[in-house]
Amino acid sequence: MDPTEWFSLGIALTNQRRFDDAIAAFHNAVDHDPALIDAHTNIALLRFLQGAYDLALVDLGAALTRDPDNCRALVIAARVQQRRGRLVEAQGLCDRVLALDPSHLPIRLVLGRVLFELGQLADAHDVLAELVAADPRNAEALHEWGVVQKALGRIDDARATLRQAVQIDPRAHATYAALADLVDFAQEPDLVAQIVAECRALATDPHRLTGPNDPLIPLHYAAGKALDDRGAHRVAIEHYIAGAALKRAHLAYDEGAQIALCQAIKATFTPEFMASHALVGNPSAAPVFIVGLARSGSTLVEQILACHPDVHGGDEARHLPAAIDASGLPGWPGMMGVLRQDHVDVMACAWLAAASAPAGAARRITDKLLSNCFFLGLIAVLFPNAKVIQIVRDPVDTCVSAFTTLFARDMVHSYDFGELARYHQRHVDLMDHWHSVLPPGMLTTVHYEDVVRDLEGEARRLVAFVGLEWDPACLAFHASARAVRTASVAQVRRPLYASSIARWRRYGPALDPLIAALTPHPIHFVIPADAGIQTERQVARLVLGAQPGFPRPRE
Repeated sequence: MDPTEWFSLGIALTNQRRFDDAIAAFHNAVDHDPALIDAHTNIALLRFLQGAYDLALVDLGAALTRDPDNCRALVIAARVQQRRGRLVEAQGLCDRVLALDPSHLPIRLVLGRVLFELGQLADAHDVLAELVAADPRNAEALHEWGVVQKALGRIDDARATLRQAVQIDPRAHATYAALADLVDFAQEPDLVAQIVAECRALATDPHRLTGPNDPLIPLHYAAGKALDDRGAHRVAIEHYIAGAALKRAHLAYDEGAQIALCQAIKATFTPEFMASHALVGNPSAAPVFIVGLARSGSTLVEQILACHPDVHGGDEARHLPAAIDASGLPGWPGMMGVLRQDHVDVMACAWLAAASAPAGAARRITDKLLSNCFFLGLIAVLFPNAKVIQIVRDPVDTCVSAFTTLFARDMVHSYDFGELARYHQRHVDLMDHWHSVLPPGMLTTVHYEDVVRDLEGEARRLVAFVGLEWDPACLAFHASARAVRTASVAQVRRPLYASSIARWRRYGPALDPLIAALTPHPIHFVIPADAGIQTERQVARLVLGAQPGFPRPRE
């Protein structure tokens, strides 16, 4: 066949969703005619949909070498770089397309998403609002706009926008997941039926896109939330398990490297090192680092503090990792062996400059990047007057909440019960180490359950810990107009509620593998004959609270 015939075959196979065969056909087309730009870009688009981002860039490079101003190739390249987390590169590609064609609509969708991930939410909102005004039936644009509205706290607008998206396109499967935490499905039987029907249809579709962008993944999470709200918890957890399995199958997670990292950190930051290093940190008392496991309540604690007029909520900005990367030092934590005073000065100033830029006159700035738990020893060196707040929550509730959340990025350990439980235990062990070596008064622990039980008491304690006078605005955290981009975006817009405590009890035996993995060592005690306890798992459920690393008993 000639290149045109191969190209036409590729289009037909794409329409049949036979993507691998379509890619082969387009490759045959460019083998016969390397200048066939549309074949290169079609391959790249299909690679993007399959999640093969590096391969997509190869064909985009071939296209752009021959036609540097090809807007379609540039748009796909921007989408690839955004998905890879290369946001600066993605924004540059968006700007280039708009310079070539200021009226180009598809690139505005990409630009809106890039601006959102860069934390420029107001700009993202405006870009997407303009796109929706120009193309009001663009379900993908409505999805992105709704996500930004949700982050900005415009909950009613977000709910309406996301509903509109699924009305226009009932197969906008990711939108159901974005909508799920804005809806009480107990009052939405028709929407529940629609989600469950879509889930069943997609699961049996032989031409469904598989891989990391499998639309069945977010649909399973939406179905889980819908059935949870309807009280069908045992069915809901099966959807979460199915979605997690699909997600985990396409994630790279080196647990051995993570174990080695924790061991190296503890070996580096010994009591002797912390007591004897001669490095002088920045005296600023502005930094407040909030650490904990995902879904443990860290967003809630930051929101409480950020309502104080003297506190700026910095969210999950990557200021510290960026400062470390820019230092040019060896990998973490080996860099501590060659750390000099000039490195300390530069890194501390870099964090302060980046974190202070949006903070105005705030006296305290929170940094809620959870991975900062790995850097607390360095933080103590850089900022000896910083404060660190550790958030702790019931371990099973924490793990279940993480497992039933489809995260936008990272958290690769959270889609398998065993990996999740082991990560939890390593985190507890690492935090125990930090408690033993950090300077007295630098680190405090907050129990999520205590915040729910006594909001004002815990809020007052936190405000005093960071060295500020009490302000009652901290109690109205749910009314804050502050933007939030974490998975808890909808929860912190509501007054405090206790329904998430002991949530794990709803799901029954499906959680047995998680509970078994969380139980750190064999348990030996006598059970009364009339206790009604029949299995080892039931025993584990009752005594988890008495194990090391688990919440202290309640009075």
